[in-house]
Amino acid sequence: MSAASASLAATDASAVPVLAMDDLLEQLALRTPAELAKVMKSAASLFEKAAKAAAKPARRAPKKTASVKSDASSGAKRGKQLEVHRAWVKYVLEDAKSNGWKPFSVTESKKDKLTGQVTTSTLELAGSALVDGQHVFEDTQKPMIPRYAMTLSKLYWSVKEGAGLREDLYLAFKDQYVPSSDTEATATETEVETEAEVEVVSAAAAPAPAPAPASPKAAPAPKKRVTKANK
Repeated sequence: MSAASASLAATDASAVPVLAMDDLLEQLALRTPAELAKVMKSAASLFEKAAKAAAKPARRAPKKTASVKSDASSGAKRGKQLEVHRAWVKYVLEDAKSNGWKPFSVTESKKDKLTGQVTTSTLELAGSALVDGQHVFEDTQKPMIPRYAMTLSKLYWSVKEGAGLREDLYLAFKDQYVPSSDTEATATETEVETEAEVEVVSAAAAPAPAPAPASPKAAPAPKKRVTKANK
């Protein structure tokens, strides 16, 4: 085999010296038609291999299905935990409306929209009084609201600490509570505080409604009979 043909057919390029293109063309010009036919066949085969190698797509990274399943599982668990927490707050709210409550304090957070600084303050809330068959705050004559019931529920029973002022009420809640699925989860204190913080900040940022102006000609309303709830 000639030197030009050997350079094209060799599988190990490093074992054979590579000719310059001009030298290769000069060598081909000296070959017979039969030799040129072999060169053309070998060149066509090498070209086909190179084209196939260039056309192969790059390997893609495998999809991380495990992490997706893990995230979905975590989201479902957190949803169950918050479900129990919301049910407990609702239970405390209904109990307060039916049986009243003792004085307690609420820590509120307010975020400044311009500076982004968050300030906290403690609000002392009065106990309840029974007015016209309804339990309301003794000083404001307003009923219990979910935002205050959330704080009251943490005072009544803390899942993280395993303690509270009304374990009996929490046990009564657990006896009647039916989760939405077969597996019941207990709300962690961190998630309870996170949701409570969001609702407190939102409520604190909302402007309080302006009181309606008193009409000078209106007849004085009859005094309400107030009876303090027995604790």
